[in-house]
Amino acid sequence: MQTRSSLRNASLGAVVHGSLLDGLVAVKPEPGTEPAAAASTSPEPPAPKKRRARGVKAEPGLGLPELEVKVELPLIKAEPGLDASAAAAAAFPTPISANPAVKSAGAAPDVKLPRKRITKPSPSLPATPVDAPAGWEPVYASILAWRRTVIAPVDTVGCGSLADPAADDVTRRFHTLVALMLSSQTKDEVTGAAMANLKAKGLTVDSVLAWSDAELNAAICKVGFHRRKTEYIKKTAAVLKEKYGGDIPPTVDELIALPGVGPKMAYLTMQHAWGQSDGIGVDVHVHRISNRLGWVNTKTPEQTRLALQSWLPRDKWGEINSMLVGFGQANCFPLRPLCAACPVQMQCPSSELRIPAQDSKKPTAASGASSKKKQKKRKRAASETEKSEAESMPETSEDDEATPPPSSSSRSTRRRKAPAAQSADASGNESSELSDVDDGDYA
Repeated sequence: MQTRSSLRNASLGAVVHGSLLDGLVAVKPEPGTEPAAAASTSPEPPAPKKRRARGVKAEPGLGLPELEVKVELPLIKAEPGLDASAAAAAAFPTPISANPAVKSAGAAPDVKLPRKRITKPSPSLPATPVDAPAGWEPVYASILAWRRTVIAPVDTVGCGSLADPAADDVTRRFHTLVALMLSSQTKDEVTGAAMANLKAKGLTVDSVLAWSDAELNAAICKVGFHRRKTEYIKKTAAVLKEKYGGDIPPTVDELIALPGVGPKMAYLTMQHAWGQSDGIGVDVHVHRISNRLGWVNTKTPEQTRLALQSWLPRDKWGEINSMLVGFGQANCFPLRPLCAACPVQMQCPSSELRIPAQDSKKPTAASGASSKKKQKKRKRAASETEKSEAESMPETSEDDEATPPPSSSSRSTRRRKAPAAQSADASGNESSELSDVDDGDYA
C-alpha cells in the first residue's frame, strides 16, 4: 500500500485512468497549473507506521526507513477536446501485459491448454505397398487343402457360428458382435459356452439393457476380462438402441467407434454379419503364422493386417482368417509346432525339419558354468545333510550296541541313483506333458 500511494503522489498531480495491467495510463494536468506548482500542492505522504519489535522498547522518534520509489512518467500534453484515454492510448500503444519485458519481469505465465488427445488412425487408410513373397501361392493352396480335411475349434465354436440361426437378422447380427467382443483373450470353447448362457437368457439389445451388471457378468464370468467386457456390452447396447434402432452399424469406422470393438472385431463382424470383406481380421494365429511363413515381417497384428492387404488378392481376405486360425489351433502351435505333420514342412522357412539341430554333445561356456554351480550346490547340500543327521543321532553308552550310521559313500550312492529314476519317470510322462499344452484360440 505504501508503494501504490508513492506512485500515485509522484505523478505530479496527474489523473490516472485504467490500471497498470491494462497498460492504459493517462496524465492530464490541471488547466493553468504548471507541473512544478501541481507538485507543490500535492498532499504530503502519510508518515510510516512505527513497528515495535518483541523485547525491544520503542524510543521516541525511532521508526523504520521509508522505501523510496522514483517513477518517471512522460508528460502528455493534453489538447483541447482530446479525451484522456485517447491520449494515453497514443502515448502507450503497446499494453503492459503484452510487453515481453514485463512478462520476463515476473508476470503470470500463459495458461497451458491440455494436450489434445491423439485419436487412433482410421483402419481404412491405405497401407504401404509390400511386395508379394515369392512362392506364396502353392503354400497358401496347400494349407487351404489341409484345412478342408481337418476340423478345428474355430469351425464349431468360432465367432462366425455362434449366432442363433432361428433368430431374425437384426438379432443374429447382434449375436455375432457380442461373440466377437467376448472372444478377446479367450478360447473359442469358453466363448461358445458364454454365448450359450446368454442365448438361453434371450440375448437381444433390449434384454442386455434390462439386465443388471451382476446378472450379465455372471453369464460371461468364464471369459477373460469379463468385468470390463460387461461394461463394454452394456454401453454398446445403449449406443445401438439410441443411434441404430437396435441394429449394428454397417461400416467398419462406425463399428470401431463402439466401446470395446477393435479393428479385428470390426472386419470379422462385417464379414459374418453383413457378408462384406472390407479387410482381413488378424488375431494372434494369423499374425504368428504369417511371420513364420515369411509372408510378412511385422511386430503387431495391425501391421500384419496392413502388410497382407497390400499384396494378398481381395477375394482371399474373407477365408484367410479361418484358414490360418484353424491351422494354428490344430498344427502350428505357438510352442512345439507339429512340423513333422505340417503340409508345408519343406516350404516353411521356420520349419524345424529344415533348421539343423545343434550338437548337444559340445557344452557351451554358459552350460559348463551352470553345471559347476550345480555341483557346488549339491556338495553344500550333502554336507549340511550329514551335519544335521549327526546332530540328531542319540547319545549311547559304551555298553549299548548302537548301530553304526551309514557311511557317507552309501548316502551319496543313493543320492546319485535318485536323479536317474526321476529322469526315467520324466521321459515316460513326456507324451502326457505334450498333450496338456494350451493351444487355444486367443484373439
